Amino acid sequence: MNAIDPNHSYQPLFQDTGGVRVNAMNVFLNVTSQQTVHALVGECASRVTLGAALATNNRRLWRCGLASSMDIGNKIDFPFFFRPTPNDNQQGAHFAASMSWRAMNVIAVADPYGQSLSATFSTAADQLSVSLYSLQQYLPGTTDFIVNLETILASESKIILFFGLPSDAKLILRRAKAKGMVADRVWVGTHTMYNYLDNSATETDRCLADGMLFSTLRGDHSTPQYQTLRSQHLAQYPSRPESLVSGFALTYYDCLLALANGFNKMTTLYSDAAVQTHSYPATVVDFLVPFNGTTGSLTFLPTGSDVRECQIMTIYNNSARVAHVMTPSGSVDKLADPIFYGDSTAIPVDRPPVAIVFLSVVGY
Repeated sequence: MNAIDPNHSYQPLFQDTGGVRVNAMNVFLNVTSQQTVHALVGECASRVTLGAALATNNRRLWRCGLASSMDIGNKIDFPFFFRPTPNDNQQGAHFAASMSWRAMNVIAVADPYGQSLSATFSTAADQLSVSLYSLQQYLPGTTDFIVNLETILASESKIILFFGLPSDAKLILRRAKAKGMVADRVWVGTHTMYNYLDNSATETDRCLADGMLFSTLRGDHSTPQYQTLRSQHLAQYPSRPESLVSGFALTYYDCLLALANGFNKMTTLYSDAAVQTHSYPATVVDFLVPFNGTTGSLTFLPTGSDVRECQIMTIYNNSARVAHVMTPSGSVDKLADPIFYGDSTAIPVDRPPVAIVFLSVVGY
């Protein structure tokens, strides 16, 4: 950050909120009352970010996070929030259509994240003639998903979209297996499933994800920024796995780079005194600068979201690999065959075959 913006010296203060909204608010109030804070990085979950981001408005503090809810793209309510990732867009329906799936179910957490994804998917599905057989929602903290699963089972659609957190997925998949809804179904998740394998302590839970697909940000690790970070990480932590320099960690790092680029620009435009006192009239469009980060080239929309390709990962045998790439326009390119449950690369049907009975009526 200091290399990008030589006008300032940056000092990150790390605070653990545990992903809980009230903790995030308390941390924000405590830290900003004791320290001179110019920006914040985090949270990850939309349900936590919404309230925390609103609280930063009066103090004119820039906030960069990974929350993907469409609501946070509203620059009237969230004028200082931006993210180095796309928002909850409609690409899931485009991917489903590319697989020739026309009948699907959704099970989603009833929070801003799940509701945003459900709404955008429903809109796109209607445009692409993809039928949504059922939309099941559950409250955060739910542990009993029997009714949701029985409704999905009765629909006969074999494609299930999951919009929630890995901890929820683990409980849902356990109960789905008991109902025979793992081996003969396709589960499709979002970027939150990137950490499912790491967050599952038992081999049984990890095996439940065999055949699952999930979408995530497509990163470009050829940038000098990534190579520098990787080299520094390996030099300082030689015994730690290189896989730590990937996923969500890189997007948070890019948040820091975006802030350094933005503050450097603001100092040039308005002076250091204006930056120090938060007294400059910049919008998020004025603040953000396109740059090469650790995840690739970042270019921001007026909503503060990045424009980026996504990729579809396939989980099998305790690992995840890239199967498809989706462009922002919705086109889908296959890089490898996804592996479904049972070690099959054949694309499953979205509904069981329907027997057609021909009746012959004979008059006497």
